[in-house]
Amino acid sequence: MAKKQLGYVELEWTCPHCGYKNPGSVTVCNSCGAPQPENVQFEQPAQENLITDEQKLQQAKAGPDIHCPYCGTRNPAGSTVCSQCGGDLTDATARDSGKTVGAHRDQPAPEIPCPACGTMNPANAHRCAQCGSSLATLQATPAPARVPQRKTPTWIFAVIGLVILACVAFAILSLRTEEVIGTVNALSWERTIGIEELRPVEHSAWYDDVPGNAIL
Repeated sequence: MAKKQLGYVELEWTCPHCGYKNPGSVTVCNSCGAPQPENVQFEQPAQENLITDEQKLQQAKAGPDIHCPYCGTRNPAGSTVCSQCGGDLTDATARDSGKTVGAHRDQPAPEIPCPACGTMNPANAHRCAQCGSSLATLQATPAPARVPQRKTPTWIFAVIGLVILACVAFAILSLRTEEVIGTVNALSWERTIGIEELRPVEHSAWYDDVPGNAIL
């Protein structure tokens, strides 16, 4: 019997740090700001609504997101560069997909009580409408996320190699010495002697400026 496809439903994931439930399209927790770890799976929401937003539909049809091998950030399928650190996503690993999380719930989910004041709230509410307390249920701490192996981009090795090569070339040129032999082809010298002479000279000046021993 052929399966009938109704559409796409946005799942949710629970932050392992604060227990807040986030929409599947959100990559970092709306409560504490922590990114979704690679080992935190998507869950079926209490209240399911078929996606009608065209942009979200395109994202759902694109396939599973991929995690950056350098910083672990979740990126949309088809991304080539990490939106967080700029790392190359060529060898990035796609999230597991195709698992069944449950049958589609087309009926409204029952309300849930606030653990702080007991006020009933919609099943998809995150905080109590009466007291503002979080409605997230803290779950057992999941297994620690696999720390992605930090890979060094290739261009960093290239830059380091160029710097080392430049340093080696500079050292070679600085320490390089050559023996130079010079030959003297000619040698000459000059001596200059100033000779003073006592002889009569003629000058003109005002009478009052004429020296006393001058001959007029």
